[in-house]
Amino acid sequence: MSITPKIIFREGTEKDSNLIFNKIKDLARFLDNEHMVTLSEKDFAKECKSENKFINLLIAETDEEDSKFVGFSLYFPVFNSYHGKRLFMEDLFIDEQYRGHGFGKSFLQELSKIGVQNGCGGMEWVNHPKNNRAVKFYTSLGAVNLTETEQWQSYYFPKDVFMKLANAN
Repeated sequence: MSITPKIIFREGTEKDSNLIFNKIKDLARFLDNEHMVTLSEKDFAKECKSENKFINLLIAETDEEDSKFVGFSLYFPVFNSYHGKRLFMEDLFIDEQYRGHGFGKSFLQELSKIGVQNGCGGMEWVNHPKNNRAVKFYTSLGAVNLTETEQWQSYYFPKDVFMKLANAN
């Protein structure tokens, strides 16, 4: 019988950028979206050390003398015109060996505490439909699927289109 280790959370730093960038690529590979990763490791590291960060990193490690990486979440504040301040969770990644031990829920609890401390009234994220395990997990905690309830659709401008729009006269 193996004992599930306790975890501690800490803010990610530039020192974590290489590991986290590789985990982002692992996640993209799992979702068959590796071709969509246009961010470079150098630019990610630069963002992690910026004083005017667009992102926040929450890292979980085992609470042991030789602590081991458990997972990470990349998140940032947003403003929702219907609800006000929210936390947007861009990524939640738990290393495979630690999945199924309650660490995903611990992450969501910690992110919720951070959100509440910053005056947020909720949290938003998107989920790839291939990740059925995550869908079941989120809904088991009471998450609402806006695609089903409100028929919301998510869009984005790829960099080339974005740049073209920005440079239009």
